[in-house]
Amino acid sequence: MTATRSLTLALSGRSLLVPALASAMNASRYDAPFDAVVLTITVATTAGITLSAVWAAFRGGVQIGSGLFIVSLVLLLGLAYAFAPNGYRLESDALVIERPIGPLSIPLAGLQTVGPYTREGYSIVGYRNGGLFGVYGRLRRRSGGWLCFWGRRIKGVVALRFPDRTVLVMPGDPDGFTRELQSRLGRPT
Repeated sequence: MTATRSLTLALSGRSLLVPALASAMNASRYDAPFDAVVLTITVATTAGITLSAVWAAFRGGVQIGSGLFIVSLVLLLGLAYAFAPNGYRLESDALVIERPIGPLSIPLAGLQTVGPYTREGYSIVGYRNGGLFGVYGRLRRRSGGWLCFWGRRIKGVVALRFPDRTVLVMPGDPDGFTRELQSRLGRPT
């Protein structure tokens, strides 16, 4: 039995199930792997920011202006990393996006369809990160509703369509993710 499947607490020689973690026993985890595009953007941007910070620090000593510049670059890298997805966890009633800053739970109530993503028109209103440690954000669709996305690659995108929004995820095994989610929802695969 794996550590994720055996969530027990030894107490007085007895094994008790931890109630707050009970739903994790039915959870499946899917990785959020990097693809070549996102990895290239991450490495190139990080190298550029690092070189800019080093140049600012050594071009005449650290002054207030260059110090603020360096701090803002480091903050940018930290925030981009903190919100980037590391993986996905399918629980009985929610999709949990694992991120360094903390998990983001998306309730599955109201989910209408699950399947491959076909691009729809949208206008850029909201926020997004287009490649530094991942691709994630929220955009307003022209047809109404929101397009929310979290991943570290640009292929193998799975769309979860709700009445008011579409959630895009990019698991390492998009077919397996789709099959499992459809199965959990009692839908044909």
